[in-house]
Amino acid sequence: MRVQVPNGTALSMRFKEFTPGAYSDPIQPDVDHHLRFQFILEHARDIVLFVRADDGRIVEANPAAQTAYGYTYDELLALHITDLRAPE
Repeated sequence: MRVQVPNGTALSMRFKEFTPGAYSDPIQPDVDHHLRFQFILEHARDIVLFVRADDGRIVEANPAAQTAYGYTYDELLALHITDLRAPE
């Protein structure tokens, strides 16, 4: 899917279904994966959006997504992924 961000850059996105509990870290099995993902989400320079597979609703967005799209966190969570698509 191609998405247009306000600065005119077109981005390509890949979607992969994530199954909670399916991942285990063989090196640090006691690490709280929720905290790890939260840290990555908050500090990533790349846009990270979590989208429900069944209806395309945005359920999580990181600060980079907020900056790139010009929406607040709450505004992004009110959107559908197709609301961010580049016009065809």
